[in-house]
Amino acid sequence: MPTKRRKEPGRGTLIRGADGALYFVPDGEDWAFRLPNDYTAEARTMLDQLDFVAKKDRLPSFHGSGLVHRKGGFHDIEVDLNRLAALIRRKQHSK
Repeated sequence: MPTKRRKEPGRGTLIRGADGALYFVPDGEDWAFRLPNDYTAEARTMLDQLDFVAKKDRLPSFHGSGLVHRKGGFHDIEVDLNRLAALIRRKQHSK
């Protein structure tokens, strides 16, 4: 019998939108929510420096666990920069 994978906090897909904002789609959900710019400035700067920006019909995206953490209230969100950097390195090596 297959075992059900335990839901990990912050597991999902982080997407860089055409507007430059970051969106998060939690695994198992059909909706995305826009992460507040105040809490994602460092992550957006990192993505800008590495040229992970929307181009024509392509939106940069990263999937994994531990990408996004809620620190308190609904809008108090943190992007784990170390986890994001690891996923960026993996994506760069697979090109």
